[in-house]
Amino acid sequence: AQNPKNWSKIKKWMHTIIPCALAWVFALGSSIVTPAHNTMVQRLHTSSTVVVLTLSLYVFGLAFGPYLSTLGSEIFGRKSVYMICVPLYAIFMLASGLVQVLPGLLLCRFLAGVSCAPALHMGWATLSDLWSLDDQVLPLTAYVSSAFLGSTLGPVLGAYLSWEEDWRWTQYVVLCALGGCLLPVLFMQETSKKAILRRKRGESARAPLDREALSMIFVKPLKMLLEPIVALYGLYAAFNFGVLYAVYTAFPAVLSQAEHFDRGHQGLSFLGMSVGVIMALVLLVFPGTNLEKRKTFLPPSNHPPPEWRLHPSLPASILLPASLFMLGWTARPSIPWILPILAMALYALSTLTTYISTTLYVLESYGPEHGLSAVGGVMMVVFVFGGVFPLFAEGMFRGLGAGLGCSVFAFVGIVLGVVGPGVLFVFGRGLRR
Repeated sequence: AQNPKNWSKIKKWMHTIIPCALAWVFALGSSIVTPAHNTMVQRLHTSSTVVVLTLSLYVFGLAFGPYLSTLGSEIFGRKSVYMICVPLYAIFMLASGLVQVLPGLLLCRFLAGVSCAPALHMGWATLSDLWSLDDQVLPLTAYVSSAFLGSTLGPVLGAYLSWEEDWRWTQYVVLCALGGCLLPVLFMQETSKKAILRRKRGESARAPLDREALSMIFVKPLKMLLEPIVALYGLYAAFNFGVLYAVYTAFPAVLSQAEHFDRGHQGLSFLGMSVGVIMALVLLVFPGTNLEKRKTFLPPSNHPPPEWRLHPSLPASILLPASLFMLGWTARPSIPWILPILAMALYALSTLTTYISTTLYVLESYGPEHGLSAVGGVMMVVFVFGGVFPLFAEGMFRGLGAGLGCSVFAFVGIVLGVVGPGVLFVFGRGLRR
């Protein structure tokens, strides 16, 4: 009964919902500031380029997650990481709302990203503790979708808060949402097998770290990035994540010029992305939760190869650049406003579909332990790209226009779609050997 994989389904889902809720809050905290940039420029007497750092520094902070979460969970266990990170995040988000000077705001936003990063990444390990690989499709899809949904709803809430109230309320609202997670985190149980065994043997809750453990924490995620499969997966995921945050940063101004949207309607336009996330969740979960369906196509003695996980990513990798072309060339006054919103929905659908299916492929190819290290290494690169792209997105779209700017991203997406999911699907079996 102490093994989390043997818990009842209700108990496992209760412990799955908590990381999902935290992922939603932390992702919401990243993008909610983007519609408030113009207000922050006026109130803080700075430039739009500098204000973008409120987003980028937060996302850069998330890159520390794999290291800090693995280090913390190895020493203290999973629950302790959540118990430390959630209050720290609350403190720095509160400070972000109260601070009066720009350098202080930038520092607090960065520290908020660093403080929530271990808990955000810990979700992967928690799901691995609770669910066998064959049963992980629905929980993992729910977890990743929660993060995507939080980031897509951020601009919606941020637009109205910065319009009706003050930009500081974009920080306070995240703090209020976090408050709903405090009690569940307090009562959740430990899921780490090592921590449970230490407690069962009556040993100290704090585990010593030897050289091998430190190497696994700090070196292994980076070494996994050198694996061809992980490198292809990571490059594609990082590019898509970078483009996503570039759109969050630059497209409110594009929609203002092209569709004459006020700030509230600029935010509402990102609901299209939220719809795309929900569509991806439905499309991925219902065909993919039952492994037996895959086995019906194979002899009884065979297990389906990991490449089966990539089937959804193949059409999605084609839809992704197509949606970017559509987004760029329909954002103009002569074309109905619904078309760029539809393009946003299709982009979110394709991005989430490719990310989840390739992640499941990597986890199944390398197994739980090595797979989590691979995901950890990739997440560091993903968040670096997510922080860098907003820094040049506004200037790029201002100089090239929405059509050419999105076309540049789309052409790169075509190449990486072939190099990423395409190569993995065709040559994955050989690369795994």
